[in-house]
Amino acid sequence: MSLDTYLPEGDGKYIVGSTRDTRSFYYFIPKRRGQVKIGFLVTNTGEYIDSEYKDVIIFNPETEFNTVESGDYHISRKGRYTHTVELSCNDSTQRFEVYAQPRLGRFRLLAESQ
Repeated sequence: MSLDTYLPEGDGKYIVGSTRDTRSFYYFIPKRRGQVKIGFLVTNTGEYIDSEYKDVIIFNPETEFNTVESGDYHISRKGRYTHTVELSCNDSTQRFEVYAQPRLGRFRLLAESQ
């Protein structure tokens, strides 16, 4: 479960969507050829110190889903188990630290504190 495999450095488009049972997910579509489209289903949310987090697992969205938000993304590598994801939509930007948690079989998105 490597971030370099699932969320490699680079740019692309993202979609935040929801499925029929209203579970939300993130879908990343890279610009660079050779990188795969990847989806992450939100399985849990909570707070850690003064930031919100979302636990996600790998997910391929169904053919039918509702688009909640879409825009551009940029991913930069901070370390072996940590990447920074910046989501830009219209005039707003969200930043997340993404941590691989291989023993738990998931990734954690930790929102940048404001």
